[in-house]
Amino acid sequence: MNLIKNVVIIVMHIGIIAILIMSIIALSKEQSFLNSPFTLMAIESDSMRPTLKAGDIILTYRNSDYKEGDIVSYRLNAHKILTHRVVSKTQSKGNISYLTKGDANNVYDKKVAAHQLLGRVILVIPYIGFLKSVILSRTGFILYICLLSVIIIANMAYLASGTAKALQHNK
Repeated sequence: MNLIKNVVIIVMHIGIIAILIMSIIALSKEQSFLNSPFTLMAIESDSMRPTLKAGDIILTYRNSDYKEGDIVSYRLNAHKILTHRVVSKTQSKGNISYLTKGDANNVYDKKVAAHQLLGRVILVIPYIGFLKSVILSRTGFILYICLLSVIIIANMAYLASGTAKALQHNK
């Protein structure tokens, strides 16, 4: 019986952590981890199909050199991030730039300066990014808050019942 209780507690805590992680992913354009070289973001278009699809979550790693064939994310402007494949790399007067293109696109992007790059894609988690569109919808947000509330209340009730039993046992 104690084993089942412990498993329930662990599952509830994992549920809370998972929901918090989904919140970070869903409610932000991109998420850097404590100024680390890693960035987590959702793919929003099918320009990289079939390699990446809208709704995939990607993890990028920022380093100082990218090569032809790498899939990189870069900041196009203050509001837009693109994730495309490096087609070529050029160096002029000490400045490095990259030519990129979406796998499903017919045209190349404008040259990307090295400082615009957020990183190379190192991990793809399919479909999780669809949570963003669900959570950002009115109905999805209400369901999300309800689910989070149920998990937290269940966790508190479970912990309170254990505390009450422990107090009765000590009398």
